[in-house]
Amino acid sequence: MVKKADCTKIYTCENGTEIYVHKGKLSEWDFRVGFLKKGMKGTPRFAKHSHVIIDLYIKYFHNKELTKKLKQYFVELLDKVEPVNLSPSLAEVFKKLDKRGCKVMLSNSDTKFIRELYKDYNIHIVKAKRMINCNGSGRGEINELVVLNYSPVQREI
Repeated sequence: MVKKADCTKIYTCENGTEIYVHKGKLSEWDFRVGFLKKGMKGTPRFAKHSHVIIDLYIKYFHNKELTKKLKQYFVELLDKVEPVNLSPSLAEVFKKLDKRGCKVMLSNSDTKFIRELYKDYNIHIVKAKRMINCNGSGRGEINELVVLNYSPVQREI
């Protein structure tokens, strides 16, 4: 049973219904969205499972302000999420090869986490084309990071 003290209230609707988020149990990145109607006692009500993206699009038409606030919360949450800890991680391999004196180059997504992970190396931004996106206007060029443990030599071709 979820305790109200373990939840974070992120919004209060005009009718007094409070919207909460709570850390889920499926993984360290799992979270749940619940509600507590005005006048209800106890803990917020949570569905056993949620289809958050579909819910957000449907709810957008009913309460745009709430949907935007939930969307912003999810975006901020994603900034805190770290990739699954695989052993050895790409960063660990990169750093071991660097210590051995190898010239190493990799590319990865342009995120705060990746920039922080490789902050001691040469980071270059390149454009990469992405043809798959649920939003057609989101297809096209995106920033990708190229990380080097050496300074590249400029050559004319």
